[in-house]
Amino acid sequence: FIYERFAFFALMGALLAKRLRVPFFMEVNYTTRTPLIRKRTRLLLPLARHIEKMVLGRAEAIFVVTGFLKKQLVDMGVSENKIHVTPNAVTKDILEFRSNPQEIRNKYDLKDAIVLGYAGGFYHWHGVDLLLRAVKNIESAYKNLSIFMVGDGPAKSHLKYLSDKLELRSRLIMPGEVAHKDLPKYLDAMDICVLPDSNNYGSPVKIFEYMAMGKPVLAPDIDTVKDIIVDRVNGILFKPKDYIGLGEAIRLILEDKELRVKISSAAKEEISRHHLWSNNVDKILEVYAKVAHNSVR
Repeated sequence: FIYERFAFFALMGALLAKRLRVPFFMEVNYTTRTPLIRKRTRLLLPLARHIEKMVLGRAEAIFVVTGFLKKQLVDMGVSENKIHVTPNAVTKDILEFRSNPQEIRNKYDLKDAIVLGYAGGFYHWHGVDLLLRAVKNIESAYKNLSIFMVGDGPAKSHLKYLSDKLELRSRLIMPGEVAHKDLPKYLDAMDICVLPDSNNYGSPVKIFEYMAMGKPVLAPDIDTVKDIIVDRVNGILFKPKDYIGLGEAIRLILEDKELRVKISSAAKEEISRHHLWSNNVDKILEVYAKVAHNSVR
């Protein structure tokens, strides 16, 4: 079979599958109806939607990363029976990762700190500034709170400016971008991991990585996050774009050690059972077996 990730104007997979007479599967992370952040020309939108309709119609199975996208496709007229939700995931090795957390904590002088962590791109739509504002709102109660932002991006200079404005520069550590193979070491040094904001259609890989490391995760209360996180069971949810709510979530997880331990354990269990890339492969092969069986019949 041919498995292709949806992209605007991409139709070669559908055409090739027809020529080779093999099943065609499509993975969808967004559609032409999705309000993508990045600017794209609208001049060719009718053509993009025509091609999209064609490839989705030809696909024997469609794998979407969130329930939001499934609903969107159904609203576009795609048969619900051929749509399968397979959120993003992690590889098994991150679950089995073992290191000395003090290695990174010592390197960045975080020995005795409570480390609030973020790992990812610094883009305005990730809302990383919310984390700074949340810490400012509660910092008087936690003198040893540090903010560990791993990554890079165009919003980095703004984050530095904001940290100065909020008088948080002494609490902020930004080690820059790190190789993905080294990321678990940096996540291991964090006490609490934060997804400050997200869009309403994507499946943010960072929460899967946070949870796989057995970290308590704080994330916005949106449907795409709730596909994975149940509030106060395997994570803590807060009102989207609300830094005061994020601050209260931080306070809750710091003050309630029993809850912190419980959700950390449940987070890792959730990933190990349901969100490995191998689980997604198994699902795809399971669907393929049904498609192949039906085609023989």
